[in-house]
Amino acid sequence: MRYLMICLFCCSQLLLSAQTNTPDKEFKEAVGKWFNAWELVYQQVYQMKTFLPVDFVFYDEKYVYSTSAVTIPKGKIVAGPSLKQQKLQWKKALHNGNLVLPNRDTLPLNIYSYASVADTAKLSTFFIMPLPSFWQQAGVESKELGLENLLTGVFLHEFSHCQQMKTYGKKITALEKQIPEHYELSDDLIQHIFASNEKYLGIYRVELTFLDQRPITSDNIEGVLKTMQFRRQQFFKDSFEVFQQLDPLFLTMEGLGQYSMYVWLIHPQGANLSKETAIAGVRRNRKWWSQDEGFSLFLVLETLAPAKDWSNFVLGEQMMTVEELIKNYLSFKH
Repeated sequence: MRYLMICLFCCSQLLLSAQTNTPDKEFKEAVGKWFNAWELVYQQVYQMKTFLPVDFVFYDEKYVYSTSAVTIPKGKIVAGPSLKQQKLQWKKALHNGNLVLPNRDTLPLNIYSYASVADTAKLSTFFIMPLPSFWQQAGVESKELGLENLLTGVFLHEFSHCQQMKTYGKKITALEKQIPEHYELSDDLIQHIFASNEKYLGIYRVELTFLDQRPITSDNIEGVLKTMQFRRQQFFKDSFEVFQQLDPLFLTMEGLGQYSMYVWLIHPQGANLSKETAIAGVRRNRKWWSQDEGFSLFLVLETLAPAKDWSNFVLGEQMMTVEELIKNYLSFKH
């Protein structure tokens, strides 16, 4: 009898092992964690009740998992994570080294993590991102956060953009035709153009100095807003005039993406990290201007009002830039 019990126990363990090491395990666990992180931030921090539906594209070295019928017209239906307010039907297929996106673009296999518009007329959005094993094989890491927390943060950043496509995304698309020829629209475009301009860099560094000062005071905040206005007036002229409108939009979108990552990293039900560690992990090397300065502006905004008070203006149907929100709350305090 004891021998039979041991055999049954061993068989059950082997069966359990086989079930928990299925090829889809990483997809279900990683994406499930990312979805849970988003619901935590969206519902508890931003206190938003609804969000825009999104098509997803996740992939590893062999398979692509997607909710898009364009990405996978015919594939195996698989069980996958769900979002509380969006019914998702997942399919899985071999990608054979090429990824077909919901907007019908085809990309060679590589690291892609971004949100975009699948249908310009309908402004339907999609999100693409590799699964953790793909990032790991590429050597991506974060000494402050660890890879798992970093990737959750990347997801939160980009998924925040998905919720901004019908407001900020629509506005940026309308301004795209005013961009000078030979330049490609991106949130790093201003940096690409002015990165070697020492006068521009000098003013930009003054802005960061104001933003980095602690404690944050009203004088510091007003100082940085005036400096930003001066920078735009000095450099965004003639063929670059459109950047006077684009710069605040880029700072708001990228800043919110970074802030969404940050609030999950410090949340007790999130990564539960210290603010200092989280800020260092979000900023990494401070290489990208719109992400870095935008994040700093949101850190200022949270000192003036909790996220639930302004979230609808950056994630909902209403629309204000982070600078406009800061100015409004400063006027309330005066």
